[in-house]
This record gives sequence, structure tokens and C-alpha cells, in this order.
Amino acid sequence: MKAIAFSLALCVVMFVVAICVGGSGVGFPDDAWLQRTRSLRALTALVTGMGLSLGGVWSQALFRNELVEPFLLGLSGGAAAGAVISLWLFPGVSPALGAAAGALGAALVVRALAWQSEAALLLTGVAVGSMTGSLAGLVLTTARQEQLLRPATHWLWGGFADPNPQLLAAGAASLIAGLSLTWGARDHLDRLLLGDELATSLGTPVKLVRGIGFGLIAVLTAVCVLCGGIVGFVGLLAPHVARRWVSGSHVVMPFVACLLGGALLVGSDALARSAFAPKEVPTGLFTSLCGAPLFLLALRKRLA
Repeated sequence: MKAIAFSLALCVVMFVVAICVGGSGVGFPDDAWLQRTRSLRALTALVTGMGLSLGGVWSQALFRNELVEPFLLGLSGGAAAGAVISLWLFPGVSPALGAAAGALGAALVVRALAWQSEAALLLTGVAVGSMTGSLAGLVLTTARQEQLLRPATHWLWGGFADPNPQLLAAGAASLIAGLSLTWGARDHLDRLLLGDELATSLGTPVKLVRGIGFGLIAVLTAVCVLCGGIVGFVGLLAPHVARRWVSGSHVVMPFVACLLGGALLVGSDALARSAFAPKEVPTGLFTSLCGAPLFLLALRKRLA
């Protein structure tokens, strides 16, 4: 409980910092509109960071690999490509289904091609992410639709400059459902780490849990991409730290990981809009600066 309390306090601190910093300087804003805008932006970053972290927890359990997460597996790129294609073909329809289909499709491709090999898994994820990103870029280049350009650019670069209350509500709903599902499946997730055969012998319906898990990861990734675009390494960093802090059991660890991921993304977004003010840089740049070195360090240790 101490870990959860500390992580929650960190989220609160990061949220207050996010409201108080911006391109105009540091301090609590007097303007009511600016307060609401920054609060909505911070809430969106918080929910997105928690969703990506939960997606990372499930990805690492399903693939039995601590070095995977939706971004590295190509799921974030698949969601962005699915949203772009959906908005291109059906401009009057919400791109949410397209994003979910893209994320799920990427997950299934990676699982089918590289299930048994860790090296192949990571390489396939990179390849799928590159392919889906190129596909989205091709659509943007050829479509030339003004109504497509702005949201697509947001999805591909990442950031929270234009928060959407409806997407925030969808993200919060999917996060609550995901956390509830994680709590209910906590024993099954622990058993999956032991291997499919042993998990089955202990009473875990492996195929069912995997099917539900891939669906949940796809939904979480899709909503997070729609809310904040492609933001890498949050789903790797937060579970990695939480697992070493409170052990790898899925009783407490997923909740700590979500809180840490939310705090990380809120802080990164605040830094993204204030570090080079008045210019704003994509939030994913800062998460990648933190996450990429940790990924390389962890990969080096596993290969040693």
C-alpha cells in the first residue's frame, strides 16, 4: 500500500506542476480558461500514461518478456495507421474502430511471426511499427485531405496540445474496465509467466486469457493513440520500475505501474510545452529520451 500511496502522491504532484508550468512561465494561472485547458490536458496525459502502462503490463505477461510494450511491438503504429486509414475512407465516422483494428492486427502479426524468439519478437515489432508508420505516411501524402492532415499529424507525432473531453472519457472508461479485468485475471497472469503448459495444469484457460488480453491491449492502445498520438516507452518504463519495486505479482504491480506511467507522461508533457517555450515539442521525444537508454541497458543485461 505504501507503493500505491507514493505513486498516487507523485501523480498529484505532477498534475499540479502541469497546471503551473507553460510557455508563459511558472505559476498557477489566474485565467479560468487556461486553468481548465491545462487541467484537461494534464488529465488526458494522465489517463493516456496509465493506459499505456496497463497495456505494457499485459503485453509483458502475454509475451513473457519484460522488454515489450505496445510501442515496441508496433501496436501504437498499427493503431495510428488504422485511425488514419479509417478517417481517410470514412471521414464522417469515428476512427476509434480503425485504430483498435490496426492495433489488434499488429499484435496478431507479431505473435504469429515471432512468438518463440525474443530477438525476432523485438525485430518484428520494429518492422511492423515502421511498416504501419510508412503506410500512414503514404495515405497522408496521397489523400491531400485537409480534415485528415491535422488529426493524423497529431497521432503520428504525439502530444496533448488539443485535448478532447470525449476521448478523455473513452480513455477513462477503457482504463477502468482494463484495471477491473486485470484484477480479476491477476492469478492467471501470474501463471502465464510460468509457461502455457504449467499455466494450463494450474487451471488457467490460456487461449481465453490470451484472446481477452490481446483485445484489451488493442483497445487501450487505440484509445491512447487517439488521445495522445504515438508515445513510446511509457509501457516499458512504468511496469519495469513497478516490478522491481513491488515484485512481479499482478496483485499490486499493475496499479503501481499505471500510476507511475501516468505521472511520467504528465511530467513529460509539462516539460514538452515549457522546456523550449514558446515552441512546443512532441511529448514522445522526452519519454523516448528516458525509455530508450533503459531499454538498451535491459537488453544488454539479458544478452550478457
